Amino acid sequence: MATGNRRTLTIVLGVAAIAPWIIGAAALVDRPENNTIVSIVGTGVSKQQAQLITISAGVTSFGTDASGAMRQNAAAMARIRAELRRNGIDPKDIRTQGMQLSPGSRYENHEETKGFNVNHSLSVVFRNIDKSGAVLDTLVAAGANQINGPRFSADADEHIAEVARTAAIRDADQRAQYYARNLGLRVKRVITMRDSPGYASGQPAAAMRFDVAAPGTQISEGQDVVRVSVYAEYELVK
Repeated sequence: MATGNRRTLTIVLGVAAIAPWIIGAAALVDRPENNTIVSIVGTGVSKQQAQLITISAGVTSFGTDASGAMRQNAAAMARIRAELRRNGIDPKDIRTQGMQLSPGSRYENHEETKGFNVNHSLSVVFRNIDKSGAVLDTLVAAGANQINGPRFSADADEHIAEVARTAAIRDADQRAQYYARNLGLRVKRVITMRDSPGYASGQPAAAMRFDVAAPGTQISEGQDVVRVSVYAEYELVK
């Protein structure tokens, strides 16, 4: 590859969004010794069941005056909070997501009544996905008229991430061997290696649905794809 100078052949393969250091194109860099360094990004994936979900639940209330609308909404939200406690939802998993008071109108029998709308919603983390649908049904029965979600966690289970990490290391090694063969060289050693922490992305199939065979709201969590990337430098020699 070179005489008298060490040169680095940098070959970056991967998806730029995975980690900030995956940037650039093939380049030769002078080094003090006569060898070649190839820099490679290896990627690995594995799958896991969803760990938890977050769903927004709340109440929209109407009143002819602002104070009355707020009191009516507060009473409904108190019932929702009580249902969450009764169903064993930890207080740390309940957060006020939003509250809004605004002028509004209500139409009944073709007549308009002017007043105020109050929107109040909670963000609720469900750690037992199998029971989340039933809990949502109790919230609706308690007065919730706004349900949004689910949002799935992007946290990767460490044991699942290890599988993806092993696959990423193997991918990087196979790429290094491939470039060595095609350059008429061999891999001497790994110089450096570092990885990304791994993240999980939910599959589109995850959704809320109504199951006729088992009446009630059902949550289909699907699977998460866990991705890990490793960045490695290999020394190639004749």
